[in-house]
Amino acid sequence: MNSESNNLKVTRITLIVIAILGVILVFLKVPKTNELNGVKSQITATNTEIQDAKASAKSASPLNNNSNFNLVEAEGNVQDKVNKGIKMGLGGLKNTKDYNAHKEEIASLVGQNLANKMYKMNGYPDYVYDLPKGKSFKFILSKNTIVYTAFEKVTNIHNAKVLAIVKYQVTDGNSSKVQYDRLCLAELRYDLTNQKVIDGQLTQFYQGINQ
Repeated sequence: MNSESNNLKVTRITLIVIAILGVILVFLKVPKTNELNGVKSQITATNTEIQDAKASAKSASPLNNNSNFNLVEAEGNVQDKVNKGIKMGLGGLKNTKDYNAHKEEIASLVGQNLANKMYKMNGYPDYVYDLPKGKSFKFILSKNTIVYTAFEKVTNIHNAKVLAIVKYQVTDGNSSKVQYDRLCLAELRYDLTNQKVIDGQLTQFYQGINQ
């Protein structure tokens, strides 16, 4: 009898010890209220800093609606420059002497690379592409060049991409009679803040024969 009683006591004590240990473990695993509040405060402070940084960056951006930078006006001015430069370069010049008098202006509007390309496009391709430097040739383009310009979505006002579809006309070289039309695509990059061209390139992709 005493043996059973002793066993019961040991069992009870064991269960009590296990229960106490369980409670202790639970308290060890559950963070204290002040610790939880500290973590919450840190998270709140970090989120606030992130939001402040975003707001500051947006406010400082020239693309912000509250900025003094006028994106629409800047794009319009660049489109005028590109139109002028391409129309001068393709059909707007009479001869090499005329080109030399305006080449710096054209380069400032569309870039040196594009200006050089357009200069050669004024003559017969088989002849001008092997021209010695400084040698003149007959200009065969008419003055009826049409330019359609548009911007890709501007994400960087210091490096905006302008696209121009250009239609120009080639004469027979002896009169104003048009032999055929040509289409080409000009791609330019512009800094909208100072209205300066960064570079430009041109690709021909269509030639139609006039009846």
